[in-house]
Amino acid sequence: MPEILKDANKTFRAIPHTVDGRRVTSYAARGGLRVDFLTPNEGGETGQPQALPALRTDAQPLRFLDFLIHEPEPAVILHHAGIFVQVPTPARYAVHKLIVSRRRREGLAKRDKDIQQASVLLEVLADNRPHELKLAWEEAYKRGPTWRELLIQGLSVTNSSARDLTLKTVGLRRSTIAGLDLAFDNPPVRYDISRDIVTFAGTALGSSVACAISREALDDHFGTDGQDQKERVESVLRNRSRIELMARAKYLAWPVEEPGAVLIKTMDVPKLLKEVSAATPPKSSPRSTRKTRTKR
Repeated sequence: MPEILKDANKTFRAIPHTVDGRRVTSYAARGGLRVDFLTPNEGGETGQPQALPALRTDAQPLRFLDFLIHEPEPAVILHHAGIFVQVPTPARYAVHKLIVSRRRREGLAKRDKDIQQASVLLEVLADNRPHELKLAWEEAYKRGPTWRELLIQGLSVTNSSARDLTLKTVGLRRSTIAGLDLAFDNPPVRYDISRDIVTFAGTALGSSVACAISREALDDHFGTDGQDQKERVESVLRNRSRIELMARAKYLAWPVEEPGAVLIKTMDVPKLLKEVSAATPPKSSPRSTRKTRTKR
């Protein structure tokens, strides 16, 4: 392999391995070009390179690589007339990036790059290849608790759109993400004429969430039938606490309908009210005090 690389670019040089300086798994050329040799890690993680006799070089063992390179697909590198190569499928690549990002040390630039790449791919896959994303996710998810933990941790730090689209595609609830919650800080309430809904905003992990309740839900369950837009807004303000609790319950525990948003529909209200009531501890009634008169 070193001879083949030098035929392509005479400036290629061997880079001694960081664990065992007598071994070589990477080669670099002038201008920033680098070739790394990787092999699936099938034993304990020692960091020691493994020999590839057929290629006359060593390779760096990498956990989860077997998942990444399974069933690759053809592609073309855009160089001169094009170079035919085999690459990982986009779905496996995105899922793999989520996993390996959690294995890198905090603060490494490569860790942030992994998440950025995964976020972009997840959004595209959810729109164009949802079936492939679902299959790749399910395969990784079934490989055991460590895989599941790394997957969810990785997904939790992607952007909110990529996270929600992925959860929707694979059929998971937002409550799967540890630490994810929907909070409200007395947001302004407005009537959206174009959609016939009353809107208010919440926040989840630092991102804004567009919350709303439909006119039908207000008319059917909050007594605004026949009233105007201003009166429906006032009804939401009067019932703010209950409506925000319903929005939170649907956002976290119901199937994802739309990324970064939650809409309370009239058909949702009865079930949501039951869930909210069951989750809210009853208020303790103040003890009645009874005055005792002393007879003289």
